[in-house]
Amino acid sequence: MKKFISGLFVGIILMLAITASATGAIKEAWFNKEIKLEVDGKTVNTDMVTVILEGDINGTNYVSARALAEALGAKVEWDGKNKKILVISKDEANKVKDDSNTVKDDINTMKDDINEGEQAAQYKYLGSAESNKYHLPSCRFAKEIAEKNLVKFKDKADAESKGYEPCGVCKP
Repeated sequence: MKKFISGLFVGIILMLAITASATGAIKEAWFNKEIKLEVDGKTVNTDMVTVILEGDINGTNYVSARALAEALGAKVEWDGKNKKILVISKDEANKVKDDSNTVKDDINTMKDDINEGEQAAQYKYLGSAESNKYHLPSCRFAKEIAEKNLVKFKDKADAESKGYEPCGVCKP
């Protein structure tokens, strides 16, 4: 019985030591209400997290990428396919806006075709920049794709060469 209890005691100590070393780097982390973020003289309402790592004296403050970028006038998007946060400055957004009027017109025309149940003559399949699935234009998921994320494919090979897979609902 003594061997069992001493073995259990040693096991618990080892488990605690392993757990302590696994958490390793972060000494402290907390939402810091004392620190404020100010951009161009205006306070940005966002959470600030302060983290102190083992061995550090000063901490590092972390702020929301969206809150900071939008305070600087940039546009923020999520690229789910590539798992990236995209920050687009005002200047870059204006360049894209100028170049994209024709593209927006094409997208609106195609969306009208989809909503009417018609198939656009040039494109047989649709996908979203935020997904890896392609659909028939009549698919309920195709109808929900935001204009800014709409990707058009001429055929299955075109879609699959760009890393898209067929939708499990419409089965294109």
